Amino acid sequence: MFIAWHEVFDDYDTVSRHAGMVARAQIDNDLLQRRWAASHGGVYVPVDATTPPSPYLNHIPERDIETPSGRKLTLINPAYMMRQVNELADTQSGIKRHITSLKPLRPENKPDPWEAAALQSIEQGQPSVQAVSDLDGVSYLRTLYPFIVEKKCLKCHAGQGYKVGDIRGGISVSVPIAPYLKEFRAALSMQIAYHGGVWLLGLLGLFLFRTKMQQQLQKTASSLEESLRIAEELKNSQARFQSLSDASFGGVIIHEQGLILDCNQGLADMTGFTLDELIGMDGRDLIEPDALPLVLKNIKSGYGDRYEVEGVRKDGSIYPLSIKGKNVQYQGREVRVIEFRDITERKKAEASLRKNEAMQRAMLENIGDVIAIVDAKGFNRFKSGNVERWFGWSPQELVGRLAWENIHPDDLSRIRKAFSELVPQENTTKTEECRYRCKDGSYKWIEVTGTNCLHDPDIRGILLNYHDITEKLEHEKEQQGLEKLESLGILAGGLAHDFNNLLAGLYGNVSLVKMHMANDHPASRYVEAIEKSMNSAKLLTNQFLIFAKGGDPLPEQLDLQDLIREIIGFNLAGSNVKLDMSPVEDLWLVNVDQGQIEQVFANLTINAKQAMPSGGQLAIRLKNICIAAETISDMQAGRYVQVMVTDTGYGIAPDLLEKVFDPYFSTKVTGSGLGLATVHSIIKRHGGHILIDSQLNTGTSFTLYLPAIEKAVKFSQPEEVTLSDSIAAKVLVLDDEEVVRKTLSALLELLGCRVESVINSQQAIGSYRAAMESGDPFDVAIFDLTIPGEEGGKETAQQILQIDPGARLIISSGYAADDVMASYQDYGFKGVVKKPYLIEGLKIELQRVLRVI
Repeated sequence: MFIAWHEVFDDYDTVSRHAGMVARAQIDNDLLQRRWAASHGGVYVPVDATTPPSPYLNHIPERDIETPSGRKLTLINPAYMMRQVNELADTQSGIKRHITSLKPLRPENKPDPWEAAALQSIEQGQPSVQAVSDLDGVSYLRTLYPFIVEKKCLKCHAGQGYKVGDIRGGISVSVPIAPYLKEFRAALSMQIAYHGGVWLLGLLGLFLFRTKMQQQLQKTASSLEESLRIAEELKNSQARFQSLSDASFGGVIIHEQGLILDCNQGLADMTGFTLDELIGMDGRDLIEPDALPLVLKNIKSGYGDRYEVEGVRKDGSIYPLSIKGKNVQYQGREVRVIEFRDITERKKAEASLRKNEAMQRAMLENIGDVIAIVDAKGFNRFKSGNVERWFGWSPQELVGRLAWENIHPDDLSRIRKAFSELVPQENTTKTEECRYRCKDGSYKWIEVTGTNCLHDPDIRGILLNYHDITEKLEHEKEQQGLEKLESLGILAGGLAHDFNNLLAGLYGNVSLVKMHMANDHPASRYVEAIEKSMNSAKLLTNQFLIFAKGGDPLPEQLDLQDLIREIIGFNLAGSNVKLDMSPVEDLWLVNVDQGQIEQVFANLTINAKQAMPSGGQLAIRLKNICIAAETISDMQAGRYVQVMVTDTGYGIAPDLLEKVFDPYFSTKVTGSGLGLATVHSIIKRHGGHILIDSQLNTGTSFTLYLPAIEKAVKFSQPEEVTLSDSIAAKVLVLDDEEVVRKTLSALLELLGCRVESVINSQQAIGSYRAAMESGDPFDVAIFDLTIPGEEGGKETAQQILQIDPGARLIISSGYAADDVMASYQDYGFKGVVKKPYLIEGLKIELQRVLRVI
């Protein structure tokens, strides 16, 4: 009997363990599926009646999505997925599986009494609960294992107050016990029949026992087949998850302490190793050494967010890698699952994007124009950063404000009208010019080009291009002024030429009268008055010559300090204006035409004196200065002497400053308008620059820049000449004006010369050749530079020098059409005399030329 009862209880234990194994297998399978789903944040399924959008996932922004083909998908969490899987499994195997919790989100997950008691036992420390219990009137072997809160669970359950490590609930598996009890009862009947047969029937019992044993073996085989079927399902389930793992976009590793326990094909494809090489390999060899400390730190801390490092392939190449890992239970122990993603292409795209952005930013920041985008209402949506460099405003100060807030009031209506016409016309471009207010309150002229891109989805605005044309307009204005000067020069040149010829006759005849008139003659004072008037006429003619083409300077090296002090002191004599001028040591010399520079400072002094009728101060400041390239517009880099002439007069209104250098413009009723125009022309012709700054009731300051030479070039001093009593020389005079010929001839004869005068080049050449052939050659010839309609002095001189290379030739003019007067030696001349003639200057130049060997 003891053996019989022992066998009965042994059979019952086998049945219980068998049912428990089935339950455990189902739970492991459920946990595996749930962990997989949770690792991906849930799964998306088509929306239908059985899987509508979950109200419990409303807090997830991407709960519902739509595929490119238009299919609508909804996210289901791991628990809901498992519930549907369990319902499907229940209809096929009769095994009931239920996810439950004492604090369920869904009502369907509420525990039944047995499950509630089991959850309470687990919360008190019991690892799992298993018992045979009735469910809906049917006996089941019921097993419940706990769910431990992991970080990924908080996505859906953080709002319930759970934290990592808490018991959130459990999974309950109920295996029908009836098939196993039936086996047990059959085994029990068999045991009773067997032992009773031994006692009662003997051999008959043995026969019956054999029969029953065969039946039992068949049932056991059937039960074994069922177990094998369940195991096969589990194996297939694992294979399905392996397929999903292999199909993931990247590599998946299961490792323990760095040792790779398992991985997918994606990791092999990514690293170049085979699966056999990877399994059992140290996973740290897949990480670039410099990045390894960060990876080990994150593994140790259980860090679960994605981060980037560098990986190493089998061939040793380095590649950018994105990693995300988490700790999971695997085959009864905790391991770490890591997902690798090769982000090489993404990094290339990011680098290309950064390069393009940098190029676009550099272009926008460094181009000369400001780029802006405004909406249809005129509000700034974008301003390129260089707006601050050009106008002083930062982009942040302008974006969100109306584009025309800084347009000059006089230009505003025109700009707004152009904008309103542009808005309704797609792909239309308009260009306008206006004044734009800088942050410091000044205005710059800009050319605004607007293109309607409101229809362009990438812009959706009016694209504006601001081009600074301030310098362009100033240059055009200066060019216009130069054109005025050129026009004036043509007129002035002709007038000066003719007028100087008249003055030559007047000066010569006055000189002759004075030489034949006693000092106490009653008419002497009238002659002096005539001479004074002629001097004024000569000064006016000199101003005309400044504008005339050919009024180029005849430069010489000068120290400006002495010249300025003498000219300004002379012009301030008798006035109540005080000169303030301090000496400057080692001031550079300037290469200038002394007469023209004297005229510059004489005009500036006269202007200053007129601006201070009640008296004041005229300050002169000089200094050496080196100008860098493009520091001052229209000035070449180099050495300059800077001269600042500042008065304390009534100043000039801002709107008149731009006109002060225009010919014939004057703020004075009695002014001719040629003073400052003359100054401007002289400075420009010397390769210099002039600036003006003025404030009403404060004063005016002129800043002049004249090209400098650091050291003087030493020239051999010409032999000193004096006014001796007589010059015994034969002189040939060429001039087309009769009054000039007669006057010059009379002056030369008065000096003791023999004179022959001619009116054109042919006569001059003929007379010169004839004199040489006669043995009585000319000692010197004086040629007028310009003879209308004929060859002038320059051309005549070239032919004379072919006849007589040693000829002593003097060029004469009251108006030079080219640089002959400035560089007469280059054209074979030995001297130069200017009209109108003064007998003293004429005599000195003749003496000097006659002494030239």
